[in-house]
Amino acid sequence: MSFKVAMSSLPTIGGLPRQSLLEVRRGGVIWLAICALFLAALVSQFSSSISLSEASQLRTGVFASLLRLASIFIVSGHVITSAVREHNDKVVELYLAQPISRATYYFGRFTGHAIFSALLALAYSAPLYLLAAPQDVAVWTASLVVENIAATSAALFFGMAFTQVLPAFASSAGLYVLGRSISTIQSFAHGPLSEDTLASQMTSLCVDAAAVILPRFDLVTRSEWLIYGANDLSGIAWVCGGLALYSVLLNIAGTFDLYRRNL
Repeated sequence: MSFKVAMSSLPTIGGLPRQSLLEVRRGGVIWLAICALFLAALVSQFSSSISLSEASQLRTGVFASLLRLASIFIVSGHVITSAVREHNDKVVELYLAQPISRATYYFGRFTGHAIFSALLALAYSAPLYLLAAPQDVAVWTASLVVENIAATSAALFFGMAFTQVLPAFASSAGLYVLGRSISTIQSFAHGPLSEDTLASQMTSLCVDAAAVILPRFDLVTRSEWLIYGANDLSGIAWVCGGLALYSVLLNIAGTFDLYRRNL
């Protein structure tokens, strides 16, 4: 009996990632990504035209930064809206009425969104091969793939937890912004302007604790890798591995949240 149930559930399991990719094609996300690519190219070209020195380096840095930001925004927005739409249309209940587990459903959805985020990272990194060394672009691309997948995990977690676009997107964006700016916050907390008081020490301790808990988006997909070279490969691999682990933890938390809900 269990063998028949497993066999009957295989088409549904395989259809989950495929359905996620079909949503990308039918939802106009590809056109949005193309428009964002051309807009980033125009802004980077304009920034280099007004630069007095190092115009090519500035163009590369601005172009890479805008591509990274657009990639994260598109991936997060698409994943959140997809999760909220499935909840409102009772698609989640429809899938779970099939002989598949909730973990299978969650992993299937994540797999489809992760494939899209990886493909988007690869597509956005292609123009950079014309501006920087191929080995540096390859490292930057691999880092962007990991960063996009981590953003996908966060967006799917918040989208299925809140089931509303605005709070889910605000939470996902807040997590990303904090992860991107935690180094700056730490520098202010431990800077020369910080006072040697109990309140200041407690603040510094809280900031250091947040730096441990938050995903370190500030250490990955850095534009200077394309300008000055990505030399510390072991350090980059270590940071990307930590971000991948954070993605795994978010998926485990999302699966646990799905199991505890009454659907």
